[in-house]
Amino acid sequence: AAVCDCITEHRTLRCPDCLTCSCTGRALEIQSRFRNASAEELQRLSAERRQPPVLAEVTDDLTRPLIVVADDNFDIRGVAKRILEGLGYGVIAVENGEEAWHAVQRFRPEIVLLDGLMPRADGRTISRRIKDDPSLKTRTVIMTSLYTSRAQREEAFRVFGVDGYLSKPVSAEVLKTTIDRLLCPSEPDSRETPEAQRS
Repeated sequence: AAVCDCITEHRTLRCPDCLTCSCTGRALEIQSRFRNASAEELQRLSAERRQPPVLAEVTDDLTRPLIVVADDNFDIRGVAKRILEGLGYGVIAVENGEEAWHAVQRFRPEIVLLDGLMPRADGRTISRRIKDDPSLKTRTVIMTSLYTSRAQREEAFRVFGVDGYLSKPVSAEVLKTTIDRLLCPSEPDSRETPEAQRS
């Protein structure tokens, strides 16, 4: 689960289900909710975690702008989907690079949010495929990663062609700001640079 953005001495984890953190004083309420859950509810949640997204079930009638979120972590996918849908974006969430590639080819999203390291083709590979395919309308790729060294950031921009690079855990505010800037650039060339990301 992602760490909260509260301005406190000790930040806490955010519940991947309701997005609430313990800093808000709802810790006991959250604990009670899960302690009092029935066996059927807990089994349902467990089954959802194991169930991969099925692109065949996604309809073509999707909200635009559309964002494909690819991350092999169930909770990160869920949190990102809730945040982005709350901001008014259409979202398709997938669990690996190959599913992300199929979703990009079929649905032509405006933005792809890729985890840098995933099974079955990682985010770096998929970013390069997207950038090398002139037939795709998807031109904006944001990569998320736990690795934040200068060399890794510069490689992501130079070699894999990403337009944004965000360090995990990604806060809702940083995600919103980055997407707004890339979708509606104030200047003709607003491509993010590694130098800007280090600030």
